[in-house]
Amino acid sequence: MLIVLVSMIFMSFMYYSVDVLLALLSISILIVALNNYNYQMFGLLVSDYCSMSMVMMTMWIMMGVYLVVMNTPHKVNFVSCISIVMISFFCSDDMILMFIMFEISLIPIFILVMGEGVSPERLTASMWMMMYTMVGSVPLLMIIIYFLSKSGVSSLSMLNYSIMTSYLFTEDYYFIYCFLMAFLIKVPLFFLHSWLPKAHVESPLEGSMILAGIMLKMGVYGIIRVMFLFPWIPNSYPGMLLLTISIIGSVFTSWLSVSVSDVKMGVAFSSVSHMNFLLSSLFLAKCMSVTSSIFIMISHGLCSSMLFYIVTHMYHSSNYRNILFMKGINSVFPILTFISFVNWCFNLSAPPSISFMGEMLGFISMTSISIVLSIMSCVYILAGSFQSLFSYVIGNHSFMEECHKSAGPDIRILVCCLHMMLPLIMMFMFTSFLL
Repeated sequence: MLIVLVSMIFMSFMYYSVDVLLALLSISILIVALNNYNYQMFGLLVSDYCSMSMVMMTMWIMMGVYLVVMNTPHKVNFVSCISIVMISFFCSDDMILMFIMFEISLIPIFILVMGEGVSPERLTASMWMMMYTMVGSVPLLMIIIYFLSKSGVSSLSMLNYSIMTSYLFTEDYYFIYCFLMAFLIKVPLFFLHSWLPKAHVESPLEGSMILAGIMLKMGVYGIIRVMFLFPWIPNSYPGMLLLTISIIGSVFTSWLSVSVSDVKMGVAFSSVSHMNFLLSSLFLAKCMSVTSSIFIMISHGLCSSMLFYIVTHMYHSSNYRNILFMKGINSVFPILTFISFVNWCFNLSAPPSISFMGEMLGFISMTSISIVLSIMSCVYILAGSFQSLFSYVIGNHSFMEECHKSAGPDIRILVCCLHMMLPLIMMFMFTSFLL
């Protein structure tokens, strides 16, 4: 793992995309090799399926982000720093190191939103993002300090239950809420999601790709680790409450994504909807539902990154983000129409994509628990499908005079789109192996 970090630091000084892509590919192969051994150093560990999946997803998305920012050296440095922090978070065995990386990841995104945003609202968006996440992390920090004071050790392993389970209050629900609050805000859970659409709207393309593709998954990964420490959560009052909020939130945010006029905010609300459905499946704590959550995380990370590229290109071509002024903006570029069609189909979880398998497994898990959850899941699928189809039709059909004056997509970005779409199809073909 030390070699991985040194390679990422060295990569931050590279400005040529080929070198960066080869470095990332080499690091990915190295992590796969280390996964075959129980390799541990400085509190970093790559040992289980969830951690391995998140690391590989991070590396794959970062390859696409490097293609987007390859002509701006200062952004390459920021992306490299974010890569180091996020890989360290997903490989963390020590809870203290995990918390540190969890908080440090906000700094580069905050700088991107503040420095690269174009409207005055970026100040409000960045402050909302920092306040929500920092305030939610205070209870988690207090609990970590409490564990350290009670156990008398210098570090806390997330994978070693012997220290943690000696000090768990199984009847104190406020204790569980405080433990989960930082991760629920990062996902984000419905009622705690106000910061995310604002951050997406005001951030540049690379910021939105990193935020939706990777940073939201940090919250889900933390919840999975916490549920290993608290296996009774799904059958308790906190688990049922969070399950109810998340499934209701997935339905409400799906309809919100249809109703908003800002196309980028619509994609942001669609992202919140997918993540809340993921949470509702995760809190069932079945083997099938946990597998469903991992599938949805991977598919959402790849698909949402490309959706933000599509709407960003539409914005640069028309100088509007209002959906009424963007009608038919992609219609004169067949390759962009094709890429848009495939990505919107993946967003509504149509086969052949791994998102189809993830949502199908989640739907089966909810149907086995309650008919009410089954009905809510159907409404969520209906609303999400309508939003995806509506957004595709608006951007790729009819006619717009300004379309002929807009520049076509850069071949470098098209390669990035194909780079993101390929794993979604390939993983669907090898789903039996993943299961």
